[in-house]
Amino acid sequence: MATGSEWPQTRMPVEEFMLLRLREHGVRFVQLSRSGQLKIAANTILDDSRRPQRLFARGPWTLWDELESVGTVPTQVGTRKCSLRAKGKVGDRWLLQETGGRPFRQDMDFNTDAPRRRFSDTAPSRIPRRTSRVYPLID
Repeated sequence: MATGSEWPQTRMPVEEFMLLRLREHGVRFVQLSRSGQLKIAANTILDDSRRPQRLFARGPWTLWDELESVGTVPTQVGTRKCSLRAKGKVGDRWLLQETGGRPFRQDMDFNTDAPRRRFSDTAPSRIPRRTSRVYPLID
């Protein structure tokens, strides 16, 4: 999910290393963003490819747009509601449409330096028939 607010130290290794590996193995990589402020705004598909060439850092509506519109700052602890709206809901909406109720596995968050967060992200799935593998690099 392209929030428009990822750190350069996050984006650069993805472009330099991860996209190459995804291309080598033909892994489908879908990049999404919100299309607008309203909850009913559709998703924008920025790229859907098994040969991704670049990481899209932003789409038409960014997390920063959201924060400025309501006069707030990103959540650093707790439920991370900013992430839920900018990432989780966008991805879940797309997954529901894409899978059509079929079972699937989702691997989430490839950051190895967040072991404490790993244990707080074990909430049950809101999507029926999804199984998750969370933090595979830590494993």
